[in-house]
This record gives sequence, C-alpha cells and structure tokens, in this order.
Amino acid sequence: MRTHLSIAISLALLTTFNAFAANSDADNAKKLDAIVVTASPLGERADQTAQPVAVVSGKRLTDLAGAQAGGAVEHLPGVQGSFFGAGVSRPIIRGLEGSRVQVLSSGISSMDASTFSPDHAVSIEPFLADQIEVLKGPSTLLYGPGAIGGVVNIADGRLPERATLGFTGRSDLGGDTVSNQRLGAVRVDSGTEVASGAWMLHADGVYRNQDNYDVPGQDASLAGTSLRSRNGAVSASYFGDAARIGLSLSRYTALYGIPEAEVANPLLAGISPLNPAAVANTSAADEGVRIDLKQNRIDLSAAVFAPFDGIEQVELRFGNNDYQHVEIEGGEAGTLFDVQSNLLRIEAVHAPLIAAGKGAFGLTFDSTDFKAIGVEAFVPFSKSKDIGLFSLHHIESGAWHTDVGLRFDRVSIDSVGKPKRQDNLTSLSLLGAYALSDRDAGNYWELSGNFDRAQRAPVAEELFSDGAHIATQSFEIGDANLRKETANNFEIGVHYHGERAHASLSAYSNRYDNFIYQRAIDEVIDDLPVRLWTQGDARFNGFEANATTTLMQSAEIGQIEASLQFDTVNASLDAGGNLPRIAPQRFGGNLNWDRGAWHANLGVMRYAKQRDVAPLETLTAGYTRIDFDATRSFANRDESLLTEVYFRVRNATDQLARTHTSFLKEFAPLPGRNFGFGVRLYW
Repeated sequence: MRTHLSIAISLALLTTFNAFAANSDADNAKKLDAIVVTASPLGERADQTAQPVAVVSGKRLTDLAGAQAGGAVEHLPGVQGSFFGAGVSRPIIRGLEGSRVQVLSSGISSMDASTFSPDHAVSIEPFLADQIEVLKGPSTLLYGPGAIGGVVNIADGRLPERATLGFTGRSDLGGDTVSNQRLGAVRVDSGTEVASGAWMLHADGVYRNQDNYDVPGQDASLAGTSLRSRNGAVSASYFGDAARIGLSLSRYTALYGIPEAEVANPLLAGISPLNPAAVANTSAADEGVRIDLKQNRIDLSAAVFAPFDGIEQVELRFGNNDYQHVEIEGGEAGTLFDVQSNLLRIEAVHAPLIAAGKGAFGLTFDSTDFKAIGVEAFVPFSKSKDIGLFSLHHIESGAWHTDVGLRFDRVSIDSVGKPKRQDNLTSLSLLGAYALSDRDAGNYWELSGNFDRAQRAPVAEELFSDGAHIATQSFEIGDANLRKETANNFEIGVHYHGERAHASLSAYSNRYDNFIYQRAIDEVIDDLPVRLWTQGDARFNGFEANATTTLMQSAEIGQIEASLQFDTVNASLDAGGNLPRIAPQRFGGNLNWDRGAWHANLGVMRYAKQRDVAPLETLTAGYTRIDFDATRSFANRDESLLTEVYFRVRNATDQLARTHTSFLKEFAPLPGRNFGFGVRLYW
C-alpha cells in the first residue's frame, strides 16, 4: 500500500509540474543547474554530473541558516535531520546517518567526534557558507568508506579556488522568541592584486547564545536545550599564474545541553532516573548534562596548474584537527572525548582521454586517534587509519553524460586490548544520463541510471562498545567480529531541465550485505536497556520527487515561484522486520515571492506517522510544519551597502512534533512556535 501511494504521489507531483510549466510566463527563473559543485574535483555543474546532487545557495540558504548542518539541508528531498536537542543535528540521507554520511568543510571531513554518538555535534558552522552541496547515494569514490550513504559539503569560502578582487563582507544580528536567541555573525573577504598574482584574506566569526527552548503545551521551557557557541577562522591565500596556496586557522567552541527525563525511553519504565536533578523544568543553563566542546583546526590547500603534459591541475588538501569535549553531569566533568586527526588528500585532474570529458585520480590518507576517559568511556582508545586510491572519469558523448570510477581502501583499527582489525575495501560506480533532446536548447528531458557498489568497514564504536551510554540512556555492546558491509545501489530517474522550471523523479533500491545497526533487546544491565551492535542483510527502497516552476512574473506583482516535493524510504531486514529510527515519509511545498526589495517564502511540510518500526520501538505521530520568511532590502545611493531586515516564523501553528529518528523523541519534542528577526548587512 505504501509503495502504491508513493508512486501515485510522485506521478501526481510531476503531472502538477507539467501543468505549472505549460502556463508559466516567467523570463528569468532561477537556473540552479549553472551552479558548480565544488565537492567534485572535475568542477562539474549540477546539470553535468550524473551523481544525484542538490545545492542550497543564495536566498534559500539564508532563509534556512541554522545552528547545525542537519537543519540547513533537511528540507531537501531525501534528506532529513537528526535531533538531539538544540545543539545537535546531523544530516540523514535516504535513511542513512552517522558514520555512513560524511559532513565536509570545503571538501575535508569535520574530523570531530560527531559520528561516535548521536549526542555529539558537528563542528562545522554553516551560517556563513557560500553554498551547501548534498551528494545523495554512495560517494565513497571521492571521500572513502565514511561516505557510503552520501556527503554534505559546506563550502565556507575560507580557502577559495580563485581570487576575487576588492573588499566584500556581510554581517548578521538577530534573535528569536522560542529560546531567547542572541546571534551575531560577520564575514569579510579582501582580494588584492600584486605584481606576481593576487592575495586573498578572509576572516569570519559567529556568536550564538540561546536558552532552553519552549515546547507546545508546556508552561516551562525544556531543560537541557540551551546552546552557546563561538567559532571563527582567519585565512590567507595566494594566487599565481602557475600555482595557488592557502592556509586557514579555525576554532569552534560550543556548550550545549542534553535533554533528560526520568523515563527517557518506554523500556525504562520503573527504573530509577540517571540524574534526577537534570529533569527539573528550569531555564538555568548549568542544569543537567552538558557538553563543552572545543576544536582547533588547520587547513592547507595548494594547487599547481598544468605541471605536466596532459595534467591540468594537481591539488593537495591537508587538515589537522585537535578536538576535545567534556561531558558535564551534575556540574562535574564526567567524560573527556579526545580526537586527534590528520587528513591528506592529493588529486590530479587530467585532460580528456576519451570523448569529451575530464578525469581525476588521487590518494587519501586519514589517521584518527580517539580516546574517552571517564565514567562514560564505553569505547576504548583506538587508532584508525584509511589509505585510499581513487580514479574517476566524466565522459560526454552526444546525448550521454557518464561518470565512471573505482576506489580501493585499506582500513585498519588498533584498539587497546583488542586484536588489530584490517579490511580491504573496493568501491565502483557507473552513472549515466541521457538527454532526450539537445541540452543547449534550454529545455530538455533527461533519463538517468546509476549503479554503485560501495564497501564500509565497521568503526570503533560498532566493534568495541561495552558500557553505559548516558546520552542514549542505554547499555551498548559492540561486536569485534562484525564483517565489512557492502552496498549495491540501483537508481533510475527522469529529470526536466528548463529555463523556467525544473523537475525530478527518482526511484532507488540499496541492498546491503551485512548491514550494521543497533538492535534493542528486552534485557537490562545496570538499570539500562541493552542495545547490541549487530548486522544482517537489508534493503533500502525509496522514491523522491520534486518540481519547481515560476507561476507568474510581472512588474506589478513580481515573481512567484512554486515548488512541490515528496520523499519516502522503507528500510527492512531480509530476515524480516524493520530497521530502527528510519525517517518518515514527507510531502510538502513552498511558495516564493520576489518583488524588487521584497522577498517572502512560505513552506508547508507534512511528516507522516511512522508505523514501520523495529522491535521495541514505538510509533511516532505525524505532524505538519509551516514556516514563513520575509525580507525587506535597502541600498544606499551608490549601492555599496545593502541592508536587509528579516522576519521569520518557524512552526507557525505551534505543533507538538516529535522526530522519529531521535533517541529523545519520547520526552524532547521539537521547539514550539518561534518568531525570529534581525538585520543583515552586505558590502
């Protein structure tokens, strides 16, 4: 029944799109296809790559700017956000999250502890990003086994690939009502031409303070949902005729709460609370469990242009990370998590070898030292290394766009008191797109088909967990004998690319051998329900559809753009039963209005009730979310300074909403109605 409903909604969406497009009189609709996907070393546009990709930029990115990476992309088809209080939201792509989804800062991993536990934040600030790119489906060819589910790349502009002369900047001062947020952000970029080339200097900083947020139907705010973050970076880049080089120094700090309750999970009924003081309804930021996070990071980017015949560019990226966070319980330090990482990536782009396209090959080296010290050190010290070799090629031949690639990885984990683990991984990809008419004509339909084979080795927390995990209020037990998992992903799609409209419908089936997941069992250890890391063959089947078109455009009315979207994923084990915490089906849309200095956006999204639950998992009720944004711009006489005054409403109907993907859903619903406001400056 759900499959038939999914197909019906998807076809109805495209039919509606066709009706919109046929009556559109717009002359200048947004052409998202022209955006370059920086996550690809080949510099492909969104309409050139056969990889399923979505890009958030411009006004839409400004409207959706949030405190965490998951919140900035959760409106995209096939993408939702996890939730662990106000401080944590990781992206979930087609039902996959955690160590299967890479979050990148301009092509380099976040290198933090966010994949070790759902209560750990991603230490990348998306607020001042130039654009955010989402590569859906396996992206292991470029970014290794940690991208078996997809990639979210936050292009922050700290190490630009080309020089931009002049002095530009932007700032933002804002606040909200649901958590009494105080926000301040600034970014400046300066490019200066010199005799031998050009220099670019960059600086940015974001300050965010918010108290515990309000919940619908409750007089008091939800304890453990405060957030205070400070982060920023400085960088310098030199651009010459034959090479470029850039260095960035950044620091990210956050202090955020973790919601708790006496009965955090239905399985805990009748069990004494872990921290009774933390469950009191209070707005004091120092109550309950908090995480105090600090990260210092160094990024280096260097490229040499045309060093040899047939090689267009050789680029080196290096990242060094010093990360710690302390989990504070009852006002005292409980557990220290320490992550020391180094990541090296070298890639060469070669001139076309066959047909009309470019290729790239390279290697990556990733080394991570992880340790946890304290009462919640349920994962032992481990040293992880990944050495990877990859090659990919983009071919254009008439109506065909084809991407092919191959990657080999050797992954090792060495943990105290455990035998050394080593896995050899092979991933390959074949992606093709066929245009039914001339792409240069401006309006054309395209068929696509993708096949990916990707492998991932189990990570430290899956292998070696053994102890109480206070954040998820469970006792986690790993399995050192877990085998590597293999994904075989098939996807077909139909897409319309037009000057006035865009539409896409895709269906995918991702079959996993030895899929690793947490299985809840009806046992208790140390007053906590037990979750076992285990594996079994599984399949993820889903549909995605979206359509955008300009309804009308005139001098009197302005431009009105409408969009619709739908996505659903079903994840089940071949042996029977559903996988836990799978994102629910969604259907919704947006109306976007622009007229001169005015901009407004109205969004409605319906989240269906999640009935397909795993054993010992509860159903989650559906809800409808309505959001609104409005902006008024003012420019000075010479237009050197643009001022924007903005107003936004989140959860306009004050819906009581719970996120099925969250470990906290039973006692930590999403925030209630929220009015936001502020002023931005651009120069």
